[in-house]
Amino acid sequence: MKIFSIRINKLLFDIFILFIFNMVITLFYSGCESLPSQSDGPDNPLDPNNPNNKIQGPALILSPTDIKINTGDEFQLELWIVEADSVAGMSTRIIFDPIEFSVKSVDSLDVNSESFFLQNGGQLIWFCTINNDDGYVQIDCAVVEGSPRNVYGSGVISKIVFQNLSGTETEIDISNQSSLRDAKNQTHTIGERIGAQVNIN
Repeated sequence: MKIFSIRINKLLFDIFILFIFNMVITLFYSGCESLPSQSDGPDNPLDPNNPNNKIQGPALILSPTDIKINTGDEFQLELWIVEADSVAGMSTRIIFDPIEFSVKSVDSLDVNSESFFLQNGGQLIWFCTINNDDGYVQIDCAVVEGSPRNVYGSGVISKIVFQNLSGTETEIDISNQSSLRDAKNQTHTIGERIGAQVNIN
């Protein structure tokens, strides 16, 4: 009788552990669905290896492409280049409504060589203009002394911190005047420019 009781207790304990494990897995996956896209990982919609990726490269993208914030929040968007083929520089303008947003900072990612353009070494020439009155950030950059100078693939070019000024939902866009250039100063056509939809809670 005692052995039978121990077996019952062990069985109940095992069922309890399985129940807890199930709950943790369920909560984990339900929570992950609401998280914004990350810079790394196989589920990243900007990753060209993701089979669900329909982006026509080379592309310039603000990530996350859809973000939820509270009124007055500061938030960060990453400027990505996706599926680049032999580029050494870029000129782009990020456009926003100055009534809705202001830009607090723009990071070139060159301090720790995090910039996509520095994957082959070299130095980054970087010019950035923030105009919160007219609502744009102009970025012009190129890599020099890289070996080779041209770089390929996908990566982050810059991290831009915005502040929301009102409670209106709107988009932050990438200008259609944006361009990519290779080491021979030849212009490369940009396949897509994808901005970010900012939703206010």
